[in-house]
Amino acid sequence: MAMLVLGREEALDFINGECAELGGRPIDLVRDSDDGRDAVEAEIFRMALARG
Repeated sequence: MAMLVLGREEALDFINGECAELGGRPIDLVRDSDDGRDAVEAEIFRMALARG
């Protein structure tokens, strides 16, 4: 989903990097729990909306 919304390079940077808003690496949060996955999805949509 991240690649569809953000594009390949930005999605890879986001998923594998630290995200202060989420308190960790999105890839780890997605793997850890459904709540983590939901938080990452919400952040991806927030990023997309911020682009305009």
